[in-house]
Amino acid sequence: MSKPSPRPPLFIPGLALLAALPSLAALLLYGTIETPDSTGYIAYATQIRTLSLPTGQALLHSAAGNISLFRMGGFPALLAALQIAFPSGWKLALALAQIVANSGVAVACYFTARRLGITRHYALAAALLPSIGFVVIMNLCILTDALYSAALAGAACALVLRPDWRGALLAGLLLAAGTTFREATIYLVLAFLPLALLTRRHLLCVLLVVLPVWGIAGAQIAWNMERGAGPVLTTVKQLVMVQALLPLIHDHVPVYADNPSFAAAAVHTIDLGGYARIDAFEAALTSDGLTAPQIATEASREYVMAWLHYPLRMAGATLGDFRKAYLFMPFQPLETIATIQQYKTGIRPAFDLMNVQAQALRAGRPGALLWIIAVEGCQVIGTAIALIGLIAPWRIKGAWTLRALWCLPVGMAGLYMPVHLEPRYLAPVVPVICILAAAGASRWMPGGTRSYNAAATLSITPSQL
Repeated sequence: MSKPSPRPPLFIPGLALLAALPSLAALLLYGTIETPDSTGYIAYATQIRTLSLPTGQALLHSAAGNISLFRMGGFPALLAALQIAFPSGWKLALALAQIVANSGVAVACYFTARRLGITRHYALAAALLPSIGFVVIMNLCILTDALYSAALAGAACALVLRPDWRGALLAGLLLAAGTTFREATIYLVLAFLPLALLTRRHLLCVLLVVLPVWGIAGAQIAWNMERGAGPVLTTVKQLVMVQALLPLIHDHVPVYADNPSFAAAAVHTIDLGGYARIDAFEAALTSDGLTAPQIATEASREYVMAWLHYPLRMAGATLGDFRKAYLFMPFQPLETIATIQQYKTGIRPAFDLMNVQAQALRAGRPGALLWIIAVEGCQVIGTAIALIGLIAPWRIKGAWTLRALWCLPVGMAGLYMPVHLEPRYLAPVVPVICILAAAGASRWMPGGTRSYNAAATLSITPSQL
């Protein structure tokens, strides 16, 4: 057997640079992007930077107080630190930090793929494909998504690369950092347990993965109690638990029939305008004397009651929350360009509007056909990668690590769908899907291997990675 060739000395920085190039190019062309959600994070950061966080009645009955209860504090604290360090360039600093973080994930994904016995060229494809997708948009945005995605994907890689207490500790710390950005991590951490159970001393590793996450959540609840808000993690449920019921409200299902305050507020707001009127719905409840924590608690209770009273309708709404476009995410370079342009200009470019291109084709402009083929081709490729990634772990004998990784995309989609699912929530699992698809391609496609030896993956040497 020939000795495996060593990696070039600049392989790791070269791979990281390749992963960063699409985002760097987008940053040069478009700059950073502020979304409607960015405003709240920036306002919260200002409170932290100026040491003006509300407490007591001001916390419960002011817009500033609502901001600091609605979000976890990690991302606003990062923004505040960047604003102090780079007063005029903090947005650029944030974008560069996000690009570096996700470039590091690309490198980790390559080594994770090699650890799993995937051939080099497929491992490279798995590492680099996400860098031309939705991550480019996230890297430019003043939102939690880019760093949160890097934390979760990095945690998955850590558990594969170091299937022992060290990898579990690193994964737990990354997930804990993610918890300071997004409260849903306290549930999403459960999707990492199959990977933790495959490690050596697995019970210890499960604790190392879970406890940091729940410890951060406990600290946040304790802080909110000390500030006078009561035992609340965040009040984001005042939005998402109402949003989850909108499909039923749209169909005139009386989900708030047993709650006079909610029913009265809904009549003139979300009954008429749906998501766009949730703010007005909450304002009506506030005018009735309810605080944000009380609205969040009531909204959660009404969500549970909706499942008890209308289980089939809620199941239908849950399934309806999945869009076929989510399957395109592993390969969507054109969609990425179109979305960035839409974020910056408010207008979707014509090349990504199939109805516009179809009309142009009927008007005798053959170039429209090329755009249709390109856009549809990207969607077909992305869907193929997603489906291979979802199927491969169960078609490869003994691939238990792949099956544990499979729990991440399926588990995260399953946890979000009953409430609300959108592309940025699935961003952390795109690298995982690409690794799983690469495992299938490495076995079934030309240039790959025809066998999968789960034990052999544990003995790959550094030079083989």
